[in-house]
Amino acid sequence: MRILLATSQFAPEPGGVPRLLWQFCAYRPADIELCVLSIEQLSPEAYFEFDRNAPFPIRRAPLQRGNGATSMGYTYELAGMLRRRRPDVLFSGVAYPTAIIAAMLSRFPPIPLVIYAHSEDLSLPGKAQRALIGFALKQAVAVATP
Repeated sequence: MRILLATSQFAPEPGGVPRLLWQFCAYRPADIELCVLSIEQLSPEAYFEFDRNAPFPIRRAPLQRGNGATSMGYTYELAGMLRRRRPDVLFSGVAYPTAIIAAMLSRFPPIPLVIYAHSEDLSLPGKAQRALIGFALKQAVAVATP
C-alpha cells in the first residue's frame, strides 16, 4: 500500500503534531510505502540531515509571502505528488488548511482520504473556515483524533 502524508507540520519541527506524525511514519508496517509532503517552517538547513536520513522521501514546500501564497504553492506541490506517486491513500496530518486542500485534490481521481484532526483544527472562529473543514471531513473515509 502507498500512502502520501500531506501535512503542514513534520519532524524535526518542535511540537506534538510533528512528533506524533513522525511516530506514525517511523513505526508504520513494513509493507506500507510512504512519502511525505510538508511545509518548510524552518530554514532549509534545519531539515537537511533529518530528511537525508529519513527512511522515506520527504518533500518540503517553501513558505511564500502573500495572503494564501503558501497554500497555493502547497496545492501545486500536492497535486504533482499525487500524479507522480499515485498513492492508495492520502493522509492529511493537519486538518486546517491541509485537509481542505487534500479533500479538493482527492476527488479527481478519487483517492481515499484520512484526516488527523486535533482541537485547534476544529475550533476555528470563522464561519467560512468551519464550513471548509466540514467539507473536508465529509470527504474523508476516516477521521483520527488524539
